[in-house]
Amino acid sequence: MTVVLIWVGYSTDPNYNNKLMKMLSLFFRAEVPIEQSSLMLHTDYGFPPDVLSKEAHMKSWALDIENEGFQRGIKQGRGEGLELGIVQGLARTIKRMMAKMGSSLEDTMAYLQLTDDEKISVRACFNS
Repeated sequence: MTVVLIWVGYSTDPNYNNKLMKMLSLFFRAEVPIEQSSLMLHTDYGFPPDVLSKEAHMKSWALDIENEGFQRGIKQGRGEGLELGIVQGLARTIKRMMAKMGSSLEDTMAYLQLTDDEKISVRACFNS
């Protein structure tokens, strides 16, 4: 498999005057809608109107990959935020129990039968 990487610069700028790079950007850059790219390739370069069928799939594929990565990041961030919120809520509850019962952190965690992982997370909240 061979991969070629070409930076087309700011070729979507109307004042950009490098015709080859502008044409390549119409084929491959996702910022220009496919319909607009097709029209410009037809009027400016004489390509048939349906020339972008394969390239349209590549543009779509690139956007799909970007969107999938973005959605994964959102999901992971929400999961981490939820986990952190649960631990912080548990730490606040433990602080109230310690004050009410007059017991130490270790005694309160033992009373609540926390797992080792939960204990580590609660201690981290208390130390921060």
